[in-house]
Order: sequence, then C-alpha cells, then structure tokens
Amino acid sequence: MAINPGADSIEHGNGVTNEQLKLMRASMNPPNHPASLEGRPKRTRKLSTFLAALLVAIFMTGQLTAQSPASVTLVKAGRLLDPRTGNVLSPAAVLIESGKIKEVGAPSRVQADAPAGVKTIDLGSATLLPGLIDSHTHLLVDPIGPAEVEWARHYNGAFLPGLLLAIVESPS
Repeated sequence: MAINPGADSIEHGNGVTNEQLKLMRASMNPPNHPASLEGRPKRTRKLSTFLAALLVAIFMTGQLTAQSPASVTLVKAGRLLDPRTGNVLSPAAVLIESGKIKEVGAPSRVQADAPAGVKTIDLGSATLLPGLIDSHTHLLVDPIGPAEVEWARHYNGAFLPGLLLAIVESPS
C-alpha cells in the first residue's frame, strides 16, 4: 500500500486506488444480487424465520422430554445397609422410579413389584447405602506436604551408598 503525497487516494497493490477498490466491492454485491440481504424477497425471509422457529421448537421439546423421564431401575446387590434401622439386608434390591427410591427389600419381593421390562443393574456382592452420601472428609488437611518432607521420604537412603563411596575414596 502506497500513499501519494498531495493525492486524495490511497494506492493498494497493482495500482488500484481506494475509490477503485470501493467500486469493485460495490459491483460484487449489488443491491438486487441474491447474496445481499436487502434484495431477498419477503417470502425467503419468512421461510428462513419459520425454519429457525421450527428448529427452536424441536430442540425445546427434546429438552423437556429429557427432563421428565419415567424410568424405572432395579438395583440388586449382595448387601444393603438400612440407614434408618442400621440393619444389614442380604441379599438386597432397590427399586428406583423417576430418580427416587420407591422400594427396598429382598430381590424376589422387589422384582415381583417392579413393572415389566424394568432396567436391572446387578452389582454382585457390593454393599448399597441407599439415601446416604459418603461425606467422609478431612477438612484443613493439606494433602501436599512440604517439599523437604517429600524429598526425605522419597529419597530416604537413596544417596547413602554414593555418600559412603565418596567418604571412603576421598583423600585424607
């Protein structure tokens, strides 16, 4: 790009001036050209607006159905700790409907009450704690110790053979 002193136009590469560049850009998209928004017929704009609204409606209904599933799940396990009584039930099953515990008991009884086609998850000999959340924590305990302690623990005795060799071989 070169600026000619005393001239009102800026020259872009290959001798093209600023005015010529503006004319070239204007000729690429005239007002009635299909690529320009002003020249589009109203019918096309209405169609694109309708399609956009239709897409929004489709995504909204998909989101609403995903939020309210009426799914039923049967979870079987080797043991279950009842948080109310403290008793252990073995073997055990939990019927979960719409994300909430509906029934807890022996697998044969709970499965008899479950609807046909229920999704079953068998956890083998695992222990279930329905309604309990593992809140075990150590507040104010820093899991990362000081660097010196970590070095000492990691390299405890690792340098000892080299140190002894250096002492033995050092001149007196």
